[in-house]
Amino acid sequence: MNVFSIWPALSLFLKQKVDSHEPFVLLDSWVEDEGSPHTQSFLGLHPKKIFCEHPSSAGRGLALLRGSESEWGMGVIGYESHHARFGLDVPKGGDPQLWWMLPATVLKFDLQTQSIEIIQDEQGRAGEVIDYLSTQSHPYHEELFKIHSNNWTSIEYKDYLKCIKGIHEAIYEGESYEVNFTYPMKASYQGNPIGWGVSLLEKARVPFSAMIHAVETPGQLSELDRVILSGSPERFLNIQGTTITSEPIKGTIRRDEQMTDQELREALRELDSDKNRAENLMIVDLVRHDFHSICEPGSVVVPELFKKRSFGTVHQLISTIQGTLKVGTNWLNAFEACFPMGSMTGAPKRAAMHLIDQFEVEPRGIYSGAIGYSTPEGNADFNVVIRTAILDLQAQQIRYHVGGAITSDSNAESEWDETKVKAQLVEGL
Repeated sequence: MNVFSIWPALSLFLKQKVDSHEPFVLLDSWVEDEGSPHTQSFLGLHPKKIFCEHPSSAGRGLALLRGSESEWGMGVIGYESHHARFGLDVPKGGDPQLWWMLPATVLKFDLQTQSIEIIQDEQGRAGEVIDYLSTQSHPYHEELFKIHSNNWTSIEYKDYLKCIKGIHEAIYEGESYEVNFTYPMKASYQGNPIGWGVSLLEKARVPFSAMIHAVETPGQLSELDRVILSGSPERFLNIQGTTITSEPIKGTIRRDEQMTDQELREALRELDSDKNRAENLMIVDLVRHDFHSICEPGSVVVPELFKKRSFGTVHQLISTIQGTLKVGTNWLNAFEACFPMGSMTGAPKRAAMHLIDQFEVEPRGIYSGAIGYSTPEGNADFNVVIRTAILDLQAQQIRYHVGGAITSDSNAESEWDETKVKAQLVEGL
């Protein structure tokens, strides 16, 4: 279920926020399994403070957020935000590497009971939002939103093959044993993207969706302003009390409702192949290693290994790692110890990141980062920024990255085909 299915007026409300350059964060869940715990969505509005870090001054992790751990916070942390720790330079331009809002208003949408709960209302404005969503009878009908290309521009196939060859050579020489290589697809656009974003999230049908209007200065357009439409199926970190959980994904195949039963069985066998299991296990080991530095000795476990889960356009192989945080470890400490996530770097993490820096021609920015929230109690939940459209509001450009894990036995042609499967979410919308 999707929050827009229950409150269609929310589309019009968020469109108006974009038109007036007012920031918001909507974290939405679409869960097919009845009774699943991921059925609540959060909306953050009316910022008390915005942290917006220019890429050229980034790389220092979450230093800007020190002192705000005990408040509601919502936003996005970019891939290159921790580069200094890994001996890498930060990009000179592109996306903000950290955009984080301390909202005065936080609403929780319970999709099972179809109710809205006021979690925080420091400025007394929650009631007017709820009244609007409850009384507005006409859902938003999308005005003109057009992507100015039938074919997204991206890396040339020959250049992709050249990069994969270079990564294979580095793996053979022992520099790494898995590298997550990605590339951006780009197009120009015009119009307000909210209605298009709603369609994207409804097509994705995943538990860690997000729609963010990341504004540097409310009411004023700037080069760092972004609309982020994330249809991510992957959880980076969840912290509830002293329990920390990660659910990395490695292994993707196309989901097609027109498949026969036999075709589906063959596809799921392909998903559960030795290659996909090997890639998944490498990242499980990397996450376990990250957890050991912040968790109580002997507490790190893997309750689920190689579980097959289905989403709107793909079937994927997911594992779960859990641990108990050491006394005094807050969500900022845990995040910095584990970021960037191994499923988006490869392993070993540092070596893979240096190879990514060598072979990828553009910074990832928001892509491969994390979107989520933290609470005054110290709980937090973050996705992995994949299956995500990033819209530069000033340049009127939309970007969508795809990629995959490259190992010694990866076939370049098959890897290319897998990126095209992942691109299905935006192509055709």
